[in-house]
Amino acid sequence: MSDAIERRPLRHPRILCRMPGTEVALAGPREKRIRKLDPVGSLVWDLADGSHTLAEIADRVADEVDVPRSVASGCVETLVGELVACGFLVWA
Repeated sequence: MSDAIERRPLRHPRILCRMPGTEVALAGPREKRIRKLDPVGSLVWDLADGSHTLAEIADRVADEVDVPRSVASGCVETLVGELVACGFLVWA
């Protein structure tokens, strides 16, 4: 297992978050627009509390969505990478 999958994402404290239903809407200082997350992205956002590793988040996504762990892992890594690049998440 790579070291990257053991990293722990954390929601940036200056991000505004609104949770309408099963989706999350995010706004932050670097983004000029609101970013909406689908239910899977919302689950990732919820678990990005600094205590869960990417591997643990991928396991949970695989269980919730009933997809192979390898698929969930790739999706989680991609989404978290995008959210880090936008400044919505940081590494704990």
